[in-house]
Amino acid sequence: MSISCVTSLRASVMTDVLQAALSQRESTRDSWLTLSTTSDTSQFAPSAFHYSSGSHSTNGLYDKLGRLLEVSASTGVAAPSSLSDKAPADALKRVANTLTQGDTQGGRTAAQGLLERFPGDSDATRMVGVSYMLEGEYKKAEHVYARAAAFDRDNPRLAEDLSVARTLQGADDEVFAVARRYLDSPFHRSQAMHLLKYLTDRSPDRADAYLALADGFSAEGKPEQALGSLQEALRHADDSQTEEVITKASQLAKDHPQVGLPRNLLGRALKKTGHLDEAISQLKTASDIAPYNIPYAKDLAGAYASRSISRLAAGNTDGAVMDMNSANEISPTDPTVKEATARVDAHRARQDIVKRHYASALGRLASARNKAPDDAKFKKELSSLYSTIAAHYQGSGDDTQALASYTKALELDPQSTSSRKKVAQLSYSLGLEAKTAKRYDRAVNLLQTAYDTYHLDSSYGRELAGAYNLRGELHRSLGEDDLALEDFTKGIKLDPSNASLAANYASALDL
Repeated sequence: MSISCVTSLRASVMTDVLQAALSQRESTRDSWLTLSTTSDTSQFAPSAFHYSSGSHSTNGLYDKLGRLLEVSASTGVAAPSSLSDKAPADALKRVANTLTQGDTQGGRTAAQGLLERFPGDSDATRMVGVSYMLEGEYKKAEHVYARAAAFDRDNPRLAEDLSVARTLQGADDEVFAVARRYLDSPFHRSQAMHLLKYLTDRSPDRADAYLALADGFSAEGKPEQALGSLQEALRHADDSQTEEVITKASQLAKDHPQVGLPRNLLGRALKKTGHLDEAISQLKTASDIAPYNIPYAKDLAGAYASRSISRLAAGNTDGAVMDMNSANEISPTDPTVKEATARVDAHRARQDIVKRHYASALGRLASARNKAPDDAKFKKELSSLYSTIAAHYQGSGDDTQALASYTKALELDPQSTSSRKKVAQLSYSLGLEAKTAKRYDRAVNLLQTAYDTYHLDSSYGRELAGAYNLRGELHRSLGEDDLALEDFTKGIKLDPSNASLAANYASALDL
């Protein structure tokens, strides 16, 4: 459950610009931009969201437009020669949408075009400034805002824009210190929020900035945006910051007991700190509130999987199995659940081996192998278990089952020299048995495996050539000349010194 910082920032900034611009041009309601899940239909439940700081309209935004704007040519904003009408609201919306979509150059060009037609429009001027802000060109934005503010000195929003542009020219820590100081003042909170949004845009891994944003949104009475900020904070938080997320999410869960998202966030934060029992409790409550919310269900399954592995490490096999089953009932294809299942199955296979329950152990290992994570160490553990079972079967005279187990051991650990030699040796001996029994297809397959697995033993190649020769003779006796030639050709390449094979090859070529 993450957000795009850049998109969120642009949506928020442009929402502010538009609301100020449209406050006296058309009747609009103060709204924030959110997306709700289909499964959590309570008061709020964004599965994704954009930040928005709400309405900051000012009554004096337009009644001082009698003073002409004069903006230098370096900003790309034409200086007006006379007062023009205000730009149409729909035209400003189009500019704002262009900027929100990330096309800062296109948005700036469109805003400059509006200023050529409506040179006294403060909102079009502000959008030129915003375009520079979104590019991180704070000095250019300051220049635009300063010129605009000079001719509209009583406009608090322009003064705020100018202050934000100047502050953002400092280092990240300096910006954060100013924002944190302003945040506690209702008169400066809007400026603090803008600083924090721009700060998270240019430094998206600052958990402290997202935590501060959450405080600001909570103070403004916007729980959805506060939760979104906390979600992003959790992604980058260290241990102490995660504890802050837990504290803030707990309060939101208490304030909104019928909403799933605060409890889901709280559960994920608790899981991150290792408080798995509490995490599962909160995540289960979130899923109960919104039973069709798939992300909530996956989070719950992941928590069960994590506790399963934790219990396994603590020696609580029964508890681990119970949690593994719970996770699989919810989301069996989730990678975290599959990994937990693999590790639990491997542990139980090890127990089966100790008890000499080899058939059961093979079944559990098959499950573990199919669900194993891409973890070389774990795969070596599985390989070792297969080798142990293979050694048992070989010792009891079941070379076929031994070969099957050694083959799986080698697949899991291709660098294992011992497994490689065992596969080659057993394939070779079983191949010779098949050749003696005149089961030539089986003989060829087994001897080919021996040869491919371990080239260093020259006898493997010679015996494989002999098997091809015998099978070729069988094909020829059945009138299958093309198949016979194919076998003789493969054989002669392996052992040109085989006189019988050379004669059969020459004869086949004459047909």
